[in-house]
Amino acid sequence: MTPGPCNLCQRIRIFVGSGLGLIVLIYLQPQGAVALARLMPDPFWIGAGLTGAGVLVFAVRLYRAFR
Repeated sequence: MTPGPCNLCQRIRIFVGSGLGLIVLIYLQPQGAVALARLMPDPFWIGAGLTGAGVLVFAVRLYRAFR
């Protein structure tokens, strides 16, 4: 008999459990989550910020590689 689930199985369980929790919260729409969602910026600006951060990290790595 094995002592417990493997490391990959543990990660999958945590991922699925987190996903199910988020689905339940989306369905129930608690007031705190709705208020927080209203404070978030538009998806365009979130995507633009992530893209800008990726470009900045790439530029720094490229600079360090050819320095």
